[in-house]
Parts: sequence; structure tokens; C-alpha cells
Amino acid sequence: MIFLFLGLSFLATHEGKAQGTPLSLQDCIHIALQNNQQVKTALLEVDQGKALEKSAFDPGKTNLMLTQDPTGGGNIDNSLGITQSFALPGLYKSQKQVFRQQTLLSERGKAITEAELTRNVKAAYYNYLYGREKIRLLNYLDSVYADFARKADIRQKTGETSNLEKITAQNKYQEVQLLKKEAEADIKLYELALQQLMNTTQSLLLQENSLIPISPVSAIDTSAIINPTLDYYAQNINVANSRTKLERAKMLPEITLGYRHQLVISGFDPAKINRDYFPGTRIAGLELGVGVP
Repeated sequence: MIFLFLGLSFLATHEGKAQGTPLSLQDCIHIALQNNQQVKTALLEVDQGKALEKSAFDPGKTNLMLTQDPTGGGNIDNSLGITQSFALPGLYKSQKQVFRQQTLLSERGKAITEAELTRNVKAAYYNYLYGREKIRLLNYLDSVYADFARKADIRQKTGETSNLEKITAQNKYQEVQLLKKEAEADIKLYELALQQLMNTTQSLLLQENSLIPISPVSAIDTSAIINPTLDYYAQNINVANSRTKLERAKMLPEITLGYRHQLVISGFDPAKINRDYFPGTRIAGLELGVGVP
């Protein structure tokens, strides 16, 4: 119940923030990283790799045997045995190394996914701010050309100017109206793109009201993507090298260890040959084998 309450409180906090509290760029990035399905999938792949690391030690199946030999001079020889095959330690070490390198590869892939998502959120965030700034400018032009059209109409009626000025003013005003409709449609697309990246359907209220001068982002964002990508491909090389070592380790011999316990039980003895060395006779034996590739 405690975990359920904490989980609901966490979701409620983020939903409430998306609904009423202005969101900064870092808020949007944080919510996107928490909600994005690709990031969640990448995290599960990392967890899967860590679980596989624990299965590196994987010896063969244990063999249990029970044999009976009724031909031992009238006595029944019962034998219990157990054998187990092992690879040399180098094989299990190489296998664990492969799993470890694969886990690191999953972590590199997760880093790429997070870097790409962060870059896309930044682009959508600033596109949204750009759209709002564009509408603000067009609203200003709207009032300017509306006033220009009104004055041109008055001057045309009083004969101070020709009809051409009035038509020009009206055309400029209509042009601004079209640009405003396009900008409003664009800002809806920008908001939708940001909502999709954040995996939310709530209306967004951004903290910044206008674009602010910043240092060049392209180089920073590009390096944020390139570096994880280079790490990812470098890690692919490490995975391939570890798999090569594993295949070589598979050429090493296998060791088989066994233990047998023989019980001699008295039975029908027509030849009068006493095979009961002493009551409850037990004969133990060990087995050692080497499997050569």
C-alpha cells in the first residue's frame, strides 16, 4: 500500500505540474525521460543484461544412476552413482564477460535514446517558444496594418489619396491575417510534438514567455548525440572481442567427476561362494574423466 501511495503521489505531482505549474525546459526533459516508452524499454534491456550476468556459471546436467547386477555369483550388486561435468573456469569467466559487455552495450544504447529524446524535447520546446513569439509579432503587425487600413480608408473617402493606398493597406492586413492562421496552426503542431515526447495529453504551460539569447546549441546537442553513438559502436567491438574469447574457451577440455557406491546384498548362492565380505558391505569408487574437443 505504501508503494502504491507513493506511486500515485508521484504521478499526481507530474500531472499537476503539467496542468497548472509553468514548465521549464529541464522539467519537460525530466518528464519525457520518465514517461518515454523507448527509454523504459532500454532500461528493461539493461536489467535483462544484468540478470544474464548471474547465469554465466552454467555447468551441464547432473547424472544420477542406479544399476543392478544379478550375475555376481548369486548376489545382487546394487550400485548408486552420480556424475557431473564441468568446463574449465576460463569458459565461465569468458561467458560472464560476454554478458557483461552486452549489458554495457545496452547501457550505451540507453544513453543514445536519452540523448536523442533530450535533443528532440529541446527542439520542440524552442519551436513552441518560437511559435508564440511569432504570433506575438504578428499580433503587433495586425494592429499596425489595421490602423493603416483604417486611416487609408478615411483618406480615400476625403480625397487625400487614391484608392490604391486603401487597397494596398487592406491587402497587407489580409496577408497578416493569413500569417496569423498559419502561425496558430504551427504552434498547435509544436505543442502536440512536445506532448508526444513527454507522453502526456495535458495542455502545456511553459515557464519562458519568449526566446532568449543563448550560446550556440547545435554544437552542444550534436556532441551529446555523437559521443554516446561513438561509445555505442566502440562497445560493439568489445562485445565482438569477448565473443571471440568465448569461442576459443569452448575449445578447452571438460572435466567429469563421479562418485559410485556399490552395495553387495546376499542372495541365492548355489555354489556356496560366500560373497558377503562382512554385513552391509559397501564399496565406494570415484570417477574422473576428461572431454577433449
